Amino acid sequence: MPRVAVHPDPAECSSGTVAKATPMKPLARPPCTIDPGSRGKRCWDGLMVVLIVYSVVSIPLVVGFDLSADRWDGRWWFDAMVDLFFLSDIVISFFTAYAAADGELVRDRRAIARRYAASWFIPDLLSSVPFDTLADLGYCAANGTCGAVEADDLGPALLQFLRFTKLIRLLKLVRFLKLGRAVKRLEEQYDFNPVVFRVVSLLFKTLFTAHFFACAWFFAYTITCYDSAADPALLNEEGCGSNTWVEHYAAKLSDEESAMLRSDAVTQWTTSLYWATATMTTVGYGDIVPHPANVSERVFVVVMQILGILVFGYAIGTILDIASKYNLASKLRREKMGAVERYSRERKLPRAMRRRIRAFYEYYLDRVSVFDVGGVLDEVSSTLRNDLSARLFEELVVDIPFFQSRSDMSFVHPICQELKPFCVAAGEFICRNGVIVMEMYWVRKGTVALCKPRKSRHGPCVVLKEVEDGHCFGAVALLDRTARQDWDAQAKTYCDMLYLSRASLQRLVQIVPGLKKDLKLADSARTLRPNQNHVRSREQQTLQQQQQQQQQQQ
Repeated sequence: MPRVAVHPDPAECSSGTVAKATPMKPLARPPCTIDPGSRGKRCWDGLMVVLIVYSVVSIPLVVGFDLSADRWDGRWWFDAMVDLFFLSDIVISFFTAYAAADGELVRDRRAIARRYAASWFIPDLLSSVPFDTLADLGYCAANGTCGAVEADDLGPALLQFLRFTKLIRLLKLVRFLKLGRAVKRLEEQYDFNPVVFRVVSLLFKTLFTAHFFACAWFFAYTITCYDSAADPALLNEEGCGSNTWVEHYAAKLSDEESAMLRSDAVTQWTTSLYWATATMTTVGYGDIVPHPANVSERVFVVVMQILGILVFGYAIGTILDIASKYNLASKLRREKMGAVERYSRERKLPRAMRRRIRAFYEYYLDRVSVFDVGGVLDEVSSTLRNDLSARLFEELVVDIPFFQSRSDMSFVHPICQELKPFCVAAGEFICRNGVIVMEMYWVRKGTVALCKPRKSRHGPCVVLKEVEDGHCFGAVALLDRTARQDWDAQAKTYCDMLYLSRASLQRLVQIVPGLKKDLKLADSARTLRPNQNHVRSREQQTLQQQQQQQQQQQ
């Protein structure tokens, strides 16, 4: 925390006396701020998600099917409590800290208020204020009664006003926008599978859209009844006019089914949902259509069909995007294997060699990420790089003793990043004597035999040393640029191997202090270094051959 230094007065300095500064205390944490990652805030966000889902499901039902609760009954009080929770969430948002661009939590109350007021305050306020409840209470205060009132007892103007207050409830659907924020906060706090999360999110959005279209479709019937000045109390008993889609469809049904369609809310909702789903996914089946004489319903259907096309297109696009990114690593792996196979066929390589190449890449790609891990490690900070390296190379450090005694990840991670995996079958040669050394090797699992140079290529192997799990060989020969190894390396068992190229080792020696010395000490073949009296380099052999030819010519 920042502290304020106390400087002496200049007059006291000139007089030779300096006032003693009082001990500096750290600045106090701003009071009444809420940590967004605290347990209580996570529980509150979870509760808000549940209430938002309840709101976006119940509000279209109440408006579309005219299912308003009577004043002071249980559902009326429950809806009032839900509104109170949303108003409380606005207050809590003014006290909740937020993460700045650098990742630090901003706890300044004024900064929090300015940020919230400039972003989500207005939408949250419009969706949280219970305008319909306030209108009901205003009516109670104006008329001195809050009991049930029949429609016949109301004047036309007041009746239209009360019906308008029901439409105001649709403002609460703005809470759907808050759902995305709340779920995003929960996703950051918990380790949700992003693919599963996107699938569930798409499914919920699709179901909500179909539910909203169904309620809007039945609302077209309800609003027709209002326009014809029919009694809403008789809406679910005797129908409401003959020029509506409900009556047009009921005429095709039996008397019992027609009565259910006019009176039962569940039947009305399922019928409307069936029409909405058919309209969203197709052009409909023609069984439920607007009344030919009702122009407003036909216009409404045209609008719903256009919106249905957009929703269906969005759903298909999202599904394709999820499918393409569901397992991006597998996709990139298949593309790499396909490119290798095409190259092998283009170069007309022998079938046996193609099988070896394919086996190598299958093994390699199964153990190496197809993503640019090195680029990620280079971009992050040093502290995060060390923590990430410790997690990525955890198994590698456990398998190789060379890394176990080194707890500094700044030493371990550059080496592990350059190691490349491969495998060899039992009896297969890893490297031959006399060749220029281009790699050094670690045995992760298995046993490798270092053998004497053979008189013939298929002669017997005389084992000089065996290299087992976790040990390396070839470092001394690789670090000595002029040396050629004088032994064969042959796998005695199936081996999981790692190799480090000469170019990579040269870079690592420059940036990792002491690496050259440590690798020479760890090399299992360091006691098998070439004896110049026994094995000569190719340059010396060539020079001797030239001298012999000159002597023969003389």
